[in-house]
Amino acid sequence: MTLIGNAVMLLVSHLDNKLHTPIYFFLWKLSFLDICFTTCIVPQILVNIRRCSKKISYIGCMVQCSVALAPGSTECVLLAAMAIDPCVAVCWPILCATIMHPKICHLLAAMSWFSRFTNSLLQSSLAIVLPFCGCCHVDHFHCEVLVIIKLSSVDTVRTELNMLIAHLIILAIPVCIILTSHVCIAMAVVRMHSVEG
Repeated sequence: MTLIGNAVMLLVSHLDNKLHTPIYFFLWKLSFLDICFTTCIVPQILVNIRRCSKKISYIGCMVQCSVALAPGSTECVLLAAMAIDPCVAVCWPILCATIMHPKICHLLAAMSWFSRFTNSLLQSSLAIVLPFCGCCHVDHFHCEVLVIIKLSSVDTVRTELNMLIAHLIILAIPVCIILTSHVCIAMAVVRMHSVEG
């Protein structure tokens, strides 16, 4: 259902010229991200449902961590970029076409992909270099970097703290942008005194 719903969103927003606006551009990217995220986690879950052994190789787990981490954090940045469009449309309607120009939208999308894939590779590499011995059983439905780091045979408090700080930054900046956007919209609406406005 997720794949069908997102595929329909991709198809409709691509075919309908009226939907070639910044907000639908970012919705298109979010639908694509959702397809990526779903296809990197769900197949392994479906395989595990069908077989008795619920194992994944270490390399397979690391690949899944790297691939799954990127779309999730990219989604946060794309949601923040999406929040900018209505803010610009309400607060600066005359400059909207200039500020949310397609080149700028593409740049925002590219920056979000690049920064999050870099973050994903860095965090996954932190887990790869750690030594493991003994039981490497994870009570989780998919591979997650923090869960794997906790299985290491060395002290990982510093690594976990660094990753926690990175996750907070990844979440805090987009949330601040989204909240600021909504506050600006609310202030612009309150300042409108006429019915036409």
